[in-house]
Amino acid sequence: MSLVSRVVVANTEGKILLGRRASGVETGKWSLLGGKPNKSENLHDAAQRELFEETGLAVGRLHFLFESEFGNWIGHYFLAIITSPLNLTPDVEHDELRWFGKGEIEKIKDQLAFDHYLILQRYFTK
Repeated sequence: MSLVSRVVVANTEGKILLGRRASGVETGKWSLLGGKPNKSENLHDAAQRELFEETGLAVGRLHFLFESEFGNWIGHYFLAIITSPLNLTPDVEHDELRWFGKGEIEKIKDQLAFDHYLILQRYFTK
C-alpha cells in the first residue's frame, strides 16, 4: 500500500477548495489538494508541503481528520480552515483552483477524482 496526504481546505463559509487536475491520472477532474510524502517526511509535513506547492498557501498546524483506503492507497486527510480571503495561484498540477459549497459538490460529484466525493461526504457529516 502507498501513502498519500490530502488536505480539506475549508473557509469560514463552509466552502471547500478543490483543484482541477491538469495532467496525469483523472485529468480534468476536481480533487482535494495533497500528494505523496517524501522518504524522510511524516504525513502532516507532507500535507503542509503539498498544500504550499499546489496553492502557495502556507498554513500552521493541520488537524487530522481520518484515514481512508482507496485501491492501493491509504489516504491521510487533514483539515485547514482559512479565515480570510485569499488569492491563490494553481501550480502545474492544476489548471484551476475553486471554492465549492456542499450543494455545488453534490452537483459535480461525477467530476471529482478518485474517492474524493466519498471523502467529502464523510467530512460534511462529521
